[in-house]
Amino acid sequence: MKMHNIRKFSSDLCPPPMHPPCCGLDASGTNLDARITFRGDAQANLTLDCTDTTWSNPNWTMGQIYSDREVKCAPVTLPVKPDTMTAVA
Repeated sequence: MKMHNIRKFSSDLCPPPMHPPCCGLDASGTNLDARITFRGDAQANLTLDCTDTTWSNPNWTMGQIYSDREVKCAPVTLPVKPDTMTAVA
């Protein structure tokens, strides 16, 4: 398990506590004005649950795959509040 630092996110939707009609959303939350982009910086430490599998072909010959590496990680959901936020309209 490794710790990873995640920074930056962006969204074309309104961040809380903004609600329609402040940023071009209808009552269902559909973005009516995609020209608005919100960007924020945040930081979080995650412990990822990953498997790392490496395979090599012991009978390799020219034209065949010599080795293959596959890293699979379980999904992680983590609420993060931004440290800074900007908007471009």
